[in-house]
Amino acid sequence: MNILSSACLVSGCIAVVFGAFVLRIDARAALNRLAAGVALCYAAWAIASSFVDPTVPVSENVPLRVGLFFYVVTQFFNFWTTATVAQVRGRWRLALLLPLVVVSSIEGARILTGEWIIGGYVVGPHGPVSTLTHHRFWLALNLAKGVYARFVGGGLLAWAWWKSPSRRFRAILLQFFVFAALTGVCVWFCTTVVWLTWGYRDPTVAVSGVGILILYNLVARYDFLRRDRAGIEGQKFRSLRDFALLVDAEGRVAWAGERMARLISGSQEKLKGRALAEVLRGWSELPRLWKEIARDHAPRAGLPGSLGSRRFLLTITPEIDRFGDLEGALVRLQPVNRLDVTARLYGLSAREQEVADRLLDGFGVREIADALFISPATVKNHLHSLYRKTQTANRVRLVRLLMSDGSPAG
Repeated sequence: MNILSSACLVSGCIAVVFGAFVLRIDARAALNRLAAGVALCYAAWAIASSFVDPTVPVSENVPLRVGLFFYVVTQFFNFWTTATVAQVRGRWRLALLLPLVVVSSIEGARILTGEWIIGGYVVGPHGPVSTLTHHRFWLALNLAKGVYARFVGGGLLAWAWWKSPSRRFRAILLQFFVFAALTGVCVWFCTTVVWLTWGYRDPTVAVSGVGILILYNLVARYDFLRRDRAGIEGQKFRSLRDFALLVDAEGRVAWAGERMARLISGSQEKLKGRALAEVLRGWSELPRLWKEIARDHAPRAGLPGSLGSRRFLLTITPEIDRFGDLEGALVRLQPVNRLDVTARLYGLSAREQEVADRLLDGFGVREIADALFISPATVKNHLHSLYRKTQTANRVRLVRLLMSDGSPAG
């Protein structure tokens, strides 16, 4: 085993270790699983290449065929990883991957059966180029696949860089693009100059190990960028039936609490995608406030305004990702207590005020119970207490009295 073969073997073993480290960061993340797949495919390619014997005919050289097969698979996984980093999803990603799936499947099958070896583009310590078979069609197909993967992959990274508002995510994409381009230049130099022109054995496998280090660095940095919404999702759960909205970084509604949806439009779906300033028209300064929040990331609280005939205090709590960029915000409305006069007049307890407040919103017994996390029987007990204290006979008269600020209704 010569020095180059030893370098391939060591690079393959290191790639296995890096694949394990990537999965240890977060095995549930799609990018991490793809990066681990790239590392393991590269490891198989490098280890198989280290056992290639140039004196064995190509048709009988099993390590050569296995190494080339995993080289083809590594190319495919590299492109898939690029699409994932660029955040291409759904049908678009499937459409972009499909040409590579078809061509790579044909190439892999022909390589394993020994019918074809990639002429002119074999990578690994495989000996003189004269020992390899050539066919113009397959060579052109392989070249076209390489051009497609590099140019489309670069275009996806450029597109993701252009549309991302995060400066730090842009820095990651730029780093990934530059290092991928440099790796491509090194591969071209090793294959075209070192191997095909100078006649030395191709060191591409060993050089490509640098790409695994770059990929590991990308995953480690991207892990800190991944959006951790645990805090805001917890607030969302607590505000499930409250006057609350979740908005994205552009100030558009992503989710609405049940009471908020009922107050504004009657449906959560009707609110999704609408601008915050359009939804909360009672706060004319919202466009200016949102620009300030996007700039200084500071919360705003106690902003008075109204929705319909009701008065509220607005609180905006920005959600910041781990890179310090605005990810969205939790918007909550605190009703200015419309039952103050009634509560003082009739001596209502805090819980009775909560029940009465929901009653004014049109909630039924079960809905009030769900909102306050109490049983329907407890709600009924509070209602009977309200009837007794306000001297009303039924729910209709109670609501009329509450709406009239405690003045007895006829």
